[in-house]
Amino acid sequence: MMTVMLLILAAILAIMPATAQPQPVECPLPPYQLPLLAPERAFVDEAGDVVISGVDTPFNLPDGLRARQLLWSDDGKVLLVLATDRFFVGVFAYKDGEMTQILTHETLMSLRTEDFRDAVSLMNPQFVPGTHTVLFNTEVSTDAEGIYFEIPLDLWALDLNSGILSELLPYGEAGQFYVAPDGQSIVLMAHDTIRVTDTRGRNPVVLFEGAVAIGLGESVMYPELVWDAEAEVPTFRTLLTPYHDPNTGRFDSPFVVYEVTLGSEPAVEELFSGQQAFFPSITLSPDGYRVAEWRWQDPANPKTVDLRITSADGPSDEAGTAPVVLTTFDVPQGVAPFVQWDDATHIRYGYFVPDGRADWRIDLCGEIVELVTN
Repeated sequence: MMTVMLLILAAILAIMPATAQPQPVECPLPPYQLPLLAPERAFVDEAGDVVISGVDTPFNLPDGLRARQLLWSDDGKVLLVLATDRFFVGVFAYKDGEMTQILTHETLMSLRTEDFRDAVSLMNPQFVPGTHTVLFNTEVSTDAEGIYFEIPLDLWALDLNSGILSELLPYGEAGQFYVAPDGQSIVLMAHDTIRVTDTRGRNPVVLFEGAVAIGLGESVMYPELVWDAEAEVPTFRTLLTPYHDPNTGRFDSPFVVYEVTLGSEPAVEELFSGQQAFFPSITLSPDGYRVAEWRWQDPANPKTVDLRITSADGPSDEAGTAPVVLTTFDVPQGVAPFVQWDDATHIRYGYFVPDGRADWRIDLCGEIVELVTN
């Protein structure tokens, strides 16, 4: 059945029109500069109180609660505050100069039914753009074990203006979610499907069937998804390993970058595919047009690492799009390397050291800047 689904998807993708390709990188690129950081509008102080710019006195939360996470709405008028005191949880909202408790510990506990739960908290909270409504999954904590490992299987909506809490999708029917920039759609990723619904969790449309989330238990990994900031119709790109077979226990699989355009008739297109790779080492660029990966030159002697870039406009053959080795570096024996994107043309790479990591920045032209170990 899986093979049939993939053949059908491949046939659909083959007849879809080509999408815009990335512009070639001009070398040399301008010197890399750290992004300017705007002053924090709110932060949590050492006492766990919420400090808001322009407000003279920190907000001391009741019942000994300490703020753990802050999230502003896109209009900057409402602040979501998640607070805990070990296993006592509360949700607050700051708006119109006042801090108000929206959800109590007892209300949150009622969202789940497991006998072993000692606390239930918000997982992956996201504002719906243009609104003061927060979407979230739930996460269970236990007194004996701390956080009980969760995958995002339910979906809730909390209106911070009215305090109304609504279940959009019951436990077992949701997944990792992403809200479209226009605030009209939700993309849901499960183990073997990607769907899109409206912001009430209704009218689901299957966008992809095949391997999506990879792994089991605490090692499960969801694909990266990036939105196209310039698209008139909400468009995202995602990095999948669709030919991975979870039943074989093998993790080597070629990756594929898909572009999905939402709207009244969603369209799915394969942008480019990579050569066979060990999937945890790959990461999608912020614009979705390139994949960075690290590979051991000799897996039997894990010391020297190649940092490779695969681009949507690169040459391809039956093995996939040809990667370019951007740089090579060594890591101490037994130490794991890392590769991550700083922006669409700059990559940070290196390896972990006690109390930090040794890292460098490199651009797509190969210019390297060594950073202080941090």
